[in-house]
Amino acid sequence: AAGARVVLGADLGFAEQLAAGNSAAAVVVDANGTEWVVRVPIAGSGRRLSLRSEAVIGEALASLGHPVTRWTVVVVDGVECSVGRRLPGQPVSYGAEWSSGLVRSLAGAFDDLHRLPAEGFGPLINRDDALVGMSSSPAEAIQLRWFHARIWPFDNPSLAGPPVHAPLPGAVAGLAALTPRVLDAGFGPAGVVHSDVHREHVLVDGDRNLAGLLDFGDAFIGAVAWDVALVRWYYGDDVASALIVRLGGGERLIADGAALSLAGGLYKLAKQPGDAAVLHRLERCIHAT
Repeated sequence: AAGARVVLGADLGFAEQLAAGNSAAAVVVDANGTEWVVRVPIAGSGRRLSLRSEAVIGEALASLGHPVTRWTVVVVDGVECSVGRRLPGQPVSYGAEWSSGLVRSLAGAFDDLHRLPAEGFGPLINRDDALVGMSSSPAEAIQLRWFHARIWPFDNPSLAGPPVHAPLPGAVAGLAALTPRVLDAGFGPAGVVHSDVHREHVLVDGDRNLAGLLDFGDAFIGAVAWDVALVRWYYGDDVASALIVRLGGGERLIADGAALSLAGGLYKLAKQPGDAAVLHRLERCIHAT
C-alpha cells in the first residue's frame, strides 16, 4: 500500500491481497475509484524479482496494443516493488473451448514477446535499459528458471528414482528414449518467454477474448517452444495446435512444444508428487507425444 501511495499520490480506499506465487505477492488497492496492483517480493523465495525487466516488457507489449500491465517500479523502505493498473477480466477456465479471437490475441502477444531484443539466456537481470539473461548457456538457463525441483533431462538425464518410477513405471523406457529429443527442444530457437501461462495469468472478457496477459515475473530467455509446451500442459493439444498455427510454426515448433511439455510435466510432478491433476496432465502429454 505504501508503494502505491508513493506512485499514485492518492488516498487509498482499501488494500487486499490478490495473489501470491513463489517469489512475489500481489496486493490490489483502490485509489480514487481505480484499482491498482502492487507487486512485492516474498522474503526467502530464493529468487530476486526482475521487476524492472518486467516493466520493460510491459511497456513494449502495451505499446504494441497487447492487454498487459504497464508497471512503475518504486523503492519503499528499502524494498523494490512495482505498481500498475489492474486489468479487467476473469481467469480462463481449464477445459474450456478457446475462441479464435483468444488464440489469435495470445499468439500475437507471444510472437511480439519472443521477438523483443534480448541478450544471453536465463532469468532476466533486474535492469531497465535492456533485457539481459543471467545465464551463459541454455542448459543453465533452464535450471535457473525451474530451480524449485529437478528439471529432467537438463539437470540430469537419468530417470532413476522419483518422481517417475512410483506413479508411472511403464513410462520410464519411453521417456528415456525421448531424452535427446527433449534436450534438442530446450536448445531450440530462443527469445523472451513468458513461461508461466496458468489460468490466473490469462484473463478473458465476457466474449471469451483476451482481456489480459499477466505476470512476466518468471519471463526468461530460452527456447520459445516453452510457451507452446505450457499452453499444451495447461489447456490441451487442441489449443496448443491452434496457437502453433497462429504463430506460423512448423514441424519443429510442434515437436519442440510436445517434447518440452514432458520436461515441464516431470518438473511439476517432482514438486507435487501427490497431485492427481498433475499426474493426469502428464499422462495426457506422454500419450500424445
